[in-house]
Amino acid sequence: PRSITSRPSERHASMPPSDAPDLPGWLSDLAGGVAVLVTAEVTERALRMSGQGVNAWFVACQTLRQKDRDSHVFLSRLAAKVPVTDGVRPATVDRLLSCESLRLSSEDGEPLLLCAIEDWIAVGCPSAAEWDRSRLRVDFRELLPDGTFEEADEVVDNLTRSSHADAIAERHRESRRASSSPESLWSEREKLFPSLLFGPEVEGHLQSHSALLPKIVRKLVSLDAASREWTGGPAPTWKTKVTPEADNVMEYPILRDARVFRSVLGGHELFEWHARVGGGFRIHLRFEAADRIVEIGYVGPKLPT
Repeated sequence: PRSITSRPSERHASMPPSDAPDLPGWLSDLAGGVAVLVTAEVTERALRMSGQGVNAWFVACQTLRQKDRDSHVFLSRLAAKVPVTDGVRPATVDRLLSCESLRLSSEDGEPLLLCAIEDWIAVGCPSAAEWDRSRLRVDFRELLPDGTFEEADEVVDNLTRSSHADAIAERHRESRRASSSPESLWSEREKLFPSLLFGPEVEGHLQSHSALLPKIVRKLVSLDAASREWTGGPAPTWKTKVTPEADNVMEYPILRDARVFRSVLGGHELFEWHARVGGGFRIHLRFEAADRIVEIGYVGPKLPT
């Protein structure tokens, strides 16, 4: 795959040279994809390359300079190290040496094995259809401590086009959501649900109803996706049932006021619309078509009607 690898925690990469016919064009597109992952804090600006890879990278970056200066500057600032295993944890190197790729050459297989072992992200050139996807399966044979061999496979994230970056970033957000506590969900809300705003009172709501957190997260994921895809029109195209309160509720000041909560934008706002979480719980929200804003104001039991 002529791959680069990048790990979310240690942020390293590996890249043998690519034989792609249009290296500058690919690198320009690649820069956009890496920028998405960096912005989403999935990875940082660091590469790990073989000796040949560094030479190919240098030549390609210099050529790119004539076409796309911004991408050239971004890529040129990526750190490069040789060889691939330089500075990697000894335990990781030991395991890598006990593994053998079943379908790929050593040059192509080693970086992907490193991804499989350490949960890094592979980044490569879409020189063939099998590499032009956001996930790859790595088949390998591993020597176990008891002296026997075991065949295994792992799936790794793979970036060969900038269009793959959103899918990779979403998978990492989903993983973090699934393991979130109310505290971490709140502190990372802008990363986990980048297309939603949250009123300040929601922090306490999440802590009060932690038992329902998985259901709440699934509903927020759906609302975030609808907000992200909202390109125009009076309201998002909801992926879950979202309805306003009945007229007889909104006509009574006491009931109407029960749906007013603090807004992250300042002051208090009416959060009339709601999505059902289950078990009599609701997520109350509001949206503004002019700025395509979707804000969550309340998470909790059904409000009085």
